[in-house]
Order: sequence, then structure tokens, then C-alpha cells
Amino acid sequence: MQGKSVSTLQYLSQLVINIKFVAEETIPEYRTYSRIMWDNTSRKLPRDRGSLTFCTTGVVLRQMQSDPCLSEYTHIIIDEIHERDIQTDFLLTLLKQVITRREDLRVILMSATLNAESFSNYFNDCPHLNIPGFTYHVEEYFLEDVIQRTKFQFDDKGNFRSNKKSISEQQIQFNSMVYPYIKQLQRENKYNSDVYRELKKPNSEILNLRLVFELLVNVCHTEKEQGAVLIFVPGFTDISDLHKTIESSGQFPRNKYLVIPLHSQMPTVDQRQIFETPPPGVRKIVIATNIAETSITIDDVVFVIDCGRIKIKSYDIETNTETLETKWVSKANASQRKGRAGRVKPGVCFHLMSRVRYQTLESYMLPEILRVRLENVILTAKILQLGRVEEFFSKLMASPDPGIVSASLELLKRLEALDENESLTPLGYHLAKLPMNPQIGKMLLFGALFNCLEPILNIAVTLDFKDPFLLPLGKEKEADRKRREFAGLCQSDHIFMDKWINTFENLNESQRKKFCWEHFLSWPTMKQLIRLKKDFMENLHQLSFVPSTDPKCGECNSNSDKVDLVRAVICAGLYPNIVTVRNLTRRKWNKQLSILHLLNGKKVQFHPKSVLLGQYINSQLLVYYRMVKSSSTFIHDATPVDPFHVIFFGDNFQQVKDSGYHYITINNSLKFRSSENTSNMIRQLRDKLTDLLEYKISHPNVIDLREENDETALFKTIIELLHNGEECELDAYEENSYI
Repeated sequence: MQGKSVSTLQYLSQLVINIKFVAEETIPEYRTYSRIMWDNTSRKLPRDRGSLTFCTTGVVLRQMQSDPCLSEYTHIIIDEIHERDIQTDFLLTLLKQVITRREDLRVILMSATLNAESFSNYFNDCPHLNIPGFTYHVEEYFLEDVIQRTKFQFDDKGNFRSNKKSISEQQIQFNSMVYPYIKQLQRENKYNSDVYRELKKPNSEILNLRLVFELLVNVCHTEKEQGAVLIFVPGFTDISDLHKTIESSGQFPRNKYLVIPLHSQMPTVDQRQIFETPPPGVRKIVIATNIAETSITIDDVVFVIDCGRIKIKSYDIETNTETLETKWVSKANASQRKGRAGRVKPGVCFHLMSRVRYQTLESYMLPEILRVRLENVILTAKILQLGRVEEFFSKLMASPDPGIVSASLELLKRLEALDENESLTPLGYHLAKLPMNPQIGKMLLFGALFNCLEPILNIAVTLDFKDPFLLPLGKEKEADRKRREFAGLCQSDHIFMDKWINTFENLNESQRKKFCWEHFLSWPTMKQLIRLKKDFMENLHQLSFVPSTDPKCGECNSNSDKVDLVRAVICAGLYPNIVTVRNLTRRKWNKQLSILHLLNGKKVQFHPKSVLLGQYINSQLLVYYRMVKSSSTFIHDATPVDPFHVIFFGDNFQQVKDSGYHYITINNSLKFRSSENTSNMIRQLRDKLTDLLEYKISHPNVIDLREENDETALFKTIIELLHNGEECELDAYEENSYI
């Protein structure tokens, strides 16, 4: 069994070839049966010998829910464990416990850049083998060598960024690192004075694509050795900017150079050339992110240009925000990048950092479990009956921050997945069974209960997997225009997700391909989204919430045309991710603007890809799924919701009276004014709905709201109220202000 990171799914065809090789060539005498298994764990192995299962670590964790000791397997092989993704760390902790009960089980951990001692110590000093690689020698050069080679000059002006550390502190740290090193180089007389001058500049520490370009020109024009050039940059924008510079420079004619950008947001048709050897006399240049470190292999690479940066997702506990920051790579990353150059012949790697900076790098990247939220991990630990999460987390190779654990527990309680004793509720049990984020899972369950399932399915698969819209280099503006034209007057990113999948499914095969081409949609991603819909329906069917695995079944979709109800169900799932909206009018241009704030008062804004960007939002409240802090704090997707949506599906409902007015408060952070009669009616209906939902989740069965009975009558009453509820408004809210 081989655990692979999710990124390998993007190159499924290459993996299939590898599996076929393993099955048919490596051990043909056993006539080995092999298959890829992603999320469907219900199928049994075909026989009791000679079976290989290639799957993700997440699949193994779900198998352990029904078979904690993995009794069907004799050997478990986990690859790329140095990446320390959250599911691999979780699985290793469980396997450490399993092998104490199963002496026959063999666990093999593999990595090309592994800190073997730490893993050996974790598994009670187990033996470890070092198998030398079959790569050629790779000559390494650093920033000082590149400066001397290219005679590059950085801008004189300092460019330290102010964050948690003041600029003066950064300057002091930089000087204390660089100046002693320069003195050492001067004593050794290794470089000319121009190099020392440039190394003293703070901007030598900043990612500089102009330097990358100058080095690329130098390599391509002076190196006679044939072979591809692989350039590592942090993200899409860097790939786009560098690609434009190369294409517009006139120094890389297409009859001599093949320049290929590699990113998941770019069309895969163009990226297939990455694996092909170009014609004689043509040099291939690949611009990629860290995906080219381990997830794919480009055999003919001889030169690597490593910018030394990587984009890292983290969770900022102080602001309760996911962050996406560009940081220095680890030494393990740098080693992986260097290794890309020596597969077919001796190679060269240029690290765009000084040797002294390289010495300060961490040996390995911070394990994912130390920098992300932990709701899914906690639910898995609970359904595996591993006890208090704090005690279990203490057994991991790296224990997460107690603050992140507390924040994740708090969210699960607000979602009503855990009770106050941290035990699984009936809802939490089902969310733990679903292979997705608990907020998406809750939205899916409520979509089934309210008979508006298919639009919720379309939204769920997109949020769980990824946005299928592409950004072809040179056509970014056209792609954005097409996206917004297709969205039309749609005032919801989530409803827009349903629109594009629904449109796609209603076309035949040839029409679908044309639709994707015209709207800059990824054909492989769209097909994967449709497959995920079927997988999610199978999950719901196994939990008895739907009568069949058909997403379009009538019993599940009698209310799918009710947009207000769909928005309410989106709110039920994504709460407590709430944004308040204040509308302003600029008198000078008579232009209306919508200003967004979190409940803590922090100002946020729509991400450029959101269809709500630039729109006047005719609502006081929004719910969102993804908020990321990068250059600013961006809401990536959002849906306007009504006060009744939040009142019915929010937590900590209270009725209060203040200054002669009646109010409803939700979690002491949202206050809605209403009449006393309305407030009392809402409490009664909310209590009845809560009781009914708890019963239905505890005793799952299909609810067909086309039928007439007491249960469906309550659902229909609430659906009508959610559609026409106009008697509550957010207190202290000004519909329009002028600036």
C-alpha cells in the first residue's frame, strides 16, 4: 500500500503507467492484481494473495474506522514521508500502536530526503536502510557565484517588509549574518568587490525575477551542454511574470527554445510537453512551483534555478485566519530541487541565496499538523475512539499548538459535531464518516434533509476539490471577462459553482469540451468534479440519507429550484463564517460600494476571482468558506444570506429586550431587531426544527418533502419562512451611507 500526497492525483495518467509497470513487469510470477483506490473503500480485494492497493493516506484512515488493525494487509509502504503532511503524521501515530498488536505487520517508510534518525527513534529505534541513489553529480552554486557570473546589480534601496518584526530588527539580523560572512570571503579572496557590494544590499534577500531572467540568459547562451532548464518560483504570479519577460525579450526564439509554465491553473494540454524530449537543437525551459520537487519527474533536466522560496499555508491563531506566505525553503527542499538536475547526466543547480543564508535554513519544513486547523483530524480521532484529543496529540511526532487545538474544538462544538464533553454528537458521527471538511459535510447533510441536494452537491465538490477555471498565460483578462460574463447577475460564488456544473452536465460529450474551451474551464477538473459528485452520493447513500446514488433523484431535489432555500442551507453549513456588509455611496461619482467586516471588526475584501467583486451587495450578511491572508485578507467565495438564515442555523440563540425593543441575538455577536410575536414564533419553530433534525440525524432515512405528514409540514413551514422572512433586521445597521 503506497501513500501519496494529493498532488499526485493531478498526474493520474503517469501514476496509472507506474501501477501497470508494478503489476505486469516487477512481479509477473504472482500475476499481481493492482488498482487505484481514492475514496471508495467499500470494495473488497479480489483475493487473499498477490494484491496491491495504491491509495491515499486518507483512504487508509477511513479503512481503519471499520478495521483498526488493517487485518487485510501484511505490508504497508508510505512514501514521501519527509513532507510531513497531516494525514501521514496521523497515520504513523496509529501504525505505531497497531504494530504492538500485530507482530506480523511490516511497515516501510520511504523518502529521498529523510531525517531517518528521528523516524527510527519514534518507532523505538527500528532499523533503517540507506540506499544510495543513482543520480549523477550535481554542481551547486549560490547567490555570490551567480552575481559574479552575471554581474547583476540589485536596487540600492532597502526593501524589508514590516510584519511582526520591525524593519530595524530585520536590518540588524541581516547585517549580523551577512557582514561576518563577507569578511570571511574577503580573507579567502574568492570573489571580486562587486559581489561583496551586492551581498550587502538588503534587496539581495528579496525574490528578484530580473535576476532569474539574467541567469537564464547566461546559462542558455554560455552553456554548451544540452538539457532542459527547470526554474523553481513560489507561485502563479511569479510564473506568469517570468514567462512574459522571457517571451517578450526576443532572446528565446521559438525555433530554439520551448518555454513551458507548470501550474494547476494552467491548461494541462500545454503542460504535457514537459515530459517529452524536444527536437535536437531545442532547449526546454520549465517554470514551476514546488510541485516539480517530488510530484513529477522531468527526466531531461540538467540545469536547475532555485529561487529558494516556497508558498506555505499556515493558520494564524491570533487572527483566526489562514495565511499564504512566501517563505524560505528548507534544506530538504533545496536538496530535492538540486536532485532534479542529475537524473540523466551531470547537472548544475543555482540556488539564489547566499551560502550563509543557506546555513540558516531549517532542515525540514514545519510539519503540516503544526500549521493548520485540526477539525478533520479531531473527528477522525473521535470516531476511532482514541480518547481525549490532547492526550492523543501528545503521542504524535510533533504535537500541535494547544491554541490551534482549542480553536478547532470550539468550531466543532459550534457546528454541533461535539458536545461539551468533546464526545461525538450524532451529527459529528456522520461528519466523521464523510471524507470532507465538516462544514462542507454539514451543508451536504442539510441539502439532503431539505430536498435541495444537487445544487449543494455541486457547491460541495467544488469547495472540497478546486475551482476549475484556468488562467492561460497572456489570456488572463480574457479568461476573467468570460468568467464574469458567464456569471451574469449571479450574486453568489457558490450559486455560480452550481451554475457551471449544471450547465456542463446538461451537454453531450462534444458540447462539453467546447463549453470548457470557450469558458477557460479545465476539462480534467470538470470530469473529476462529476466523479466526486457520484462519490459523495455513495457516501450519503451508505449513511441512509438518500434513496439512491443518483444526484438527480426526485426525492432529493424537490426544492432544488428554491434559491433562497439553497442559500439557507449554504448558511447552515458555512456558519459561523460570517461577514457583515455596509453599503456606501460615493457622492462624487454616484458609485455604490460594499464594505466588508468580520464580526471582530477587521476589514476584509473580496478576492479578485470572486464574482461579487465590484458588485453592490443587497444584503447585510455574507457567509464564506475560504478566507486567506496574503497581500491582504481576502474572502475567496461568498453568498449573501438573510437574517432568518442565520437566526435558524446559528448557535446560542437568545431573546432579549433592550430600550423597549425586542431582539434576537446569535452567539452574542449578532443582534437582530424583531417584534415580540415574531421572536416567539421563531423560537418555537427553531426548537421544533432542532429536535427534528437531531432525530433525523440520529435515525437517518430519506425525507421526501413532496409527501404530506407532520414532519414535512414543519419543513415546509420553515422553508416558507426562510423564503419570506422579512421581519428581522440587523441592529445598528445603516442601509446606505455617503462619503
